[in-house]
Amino acid sequence: MNVYDMCNKYLCDNVRRAVMCRNLDLAEEIRLRLGKAVRIKYCDNEEGLSYIVSKEDIENIYGRLTQYSPYAFKEEINSGYITVEGGYRIGIAGTVLEEYGAVNNIKNISGMNIRIAREIKGCCKHIIDYIKGNTLIVSPPGAGKTTLLRDLVRLWSNKGKNICVIDERNEISGTYMGISQLDLGERTDVIVNVSKSKGFEMALRAMAPDVIAVDEIGGQADIESINRAINCGVTILCTLHSYNEDDMIIKKGISDLVKAKAFDTYIFMNKGLSKKRIKKICNKELNIIWQENS
Repeated sequence: MNVYDMCNKYLCDNVRRAVMCRNLDLAEEIRLRLGKAVRIKYCDNEEGLSYIVSKEDIENIYGRLTQYSPYAFKEEINSGYITVEGGYRIGIAGTVLEEYGAVNNIKNISGMNIRIAREIKGCCKHIIDYIKGNTLIVSPPGAGKTTLLRDLVRLWSNKGKNICVIDERNEISGTYMGISQLDLGERTDVIVNVSKSKGFEMALRAMAPDVIAVDEIGGQADIESINRAINCGVTILCTLHSYNEDDMIIKKGISDLVKAKAFDTYIFMNKGLSKKRIKKICNKELNIIWQENS
């Protein structure tokens, strides 16, 4: 399902007319805020439209997203988002109702962030021969790290590796009704909507993966899970929000992995309009083994 089909299916008439006259091929997000103008976010800019989102618009779209049965999407909603056909992920803002320290419901929806799912097959094909063993993709927000991760998973999977994707927030696979909406390869299993640490535990116990892939590591529990998997002989493919090498090595927990040479390969990414999103690839000693020509 392309972005225009998604808009036709899930947006109400007024919002759909406002956004469909824009070029959405390069859009990353469509933001809807009650009483505010519709906004479309691109890689390096944002466009404000003239249409103001009404309460009726929000209610209509929310009904479409949940198929008028919010209870069926309760677990996702209570995590702050809904995933729809095509792998599109819609963040939700509103009044949170808690019970015993856990989110029980979100009411009075006031904002939605439609994150546009994209897969670029072959985006890592030109560097695949440089990527060996445990691999960390280091990238600032919005540079395409999840897209690159997804393509690596697909290629490794199709080349014979059994891969388990721990998709904590359903951003890698875009799973809808139990089916990954994005191509992760022939030998990939996906565990969705679970913490990384629990997902690692489940994968190591029962799925016998050659590789575990996970997005956005950082917490101490993530570091411990990675160490446990490596000790079990499983290869790790993961990403990290960081702007450069210096920023990476000062992050708590990550610095220990770097010093221990836990990763065999580091991929550093740029953010910008250029198609040359991959800046350089380094080995475990952080020596450059490949670099994009300027």
